[in-house]
Amino acid sequence: MNHPDEDVQRRHAPAVLANQVLIAHRWGQQCCAYNVCIRPDAAAAAKLAVLQARTLRQEPELLRIPEPALHANLVWLLPVHQEFGHPKDEMWRRYGPRWLATLAGIAAGTHGFQLTFRHLAATSSAVIAVADEPNGFSALRGELVPALRVPGSASAGRLAHITLFRYAK
Repeated sequence: MNHPDEDVQRRHAPAVLANQVLIAHRWGQQCCAYNVCIRPDAAAAAKLAVLQARTLRQEPELLRIPEPALHANLVWLLPVHQEFGHPKDEMWRRYGPRWLATLAGIAAGTHGFQLTFRHLAATSSAVIAVADEPNGFSALRGELVPALRVPGSASAGRLAHITLFRYAK
């Protein structure tokens, strides 16, 4: 069976090889989003930062995600790339308490888990570290997404990953 990063690489390879990538136009701009994410511990973040530094020596034009901002999105509640009929802060005040209660209820029945990242994948929008599957993160996401009933797409994708770089102009 293929590792999940192989499927991602195969799907995105034509665009990446043709340099038809999605530029991070919002880089450095203010944005608003409400997401549930998990941050790596200090040791894992430091290892990812070393990997980023090595990668930048090969591809210095990449936009490096700062170490304190490294995270894996579990679910999107009000994603940065979607707009709604009302301001996101207003929607959060309206729906946030229900979402938090749902999150707390499901998380209470979840056991701790560890993610292992062994592979990098270049997608058409980013360079990501891909977690081994199966894992508790993906299982938790599978429970949360249908239970939250958010106005947009709650799915942060099917692949457990941490974005390390975005593409520059």
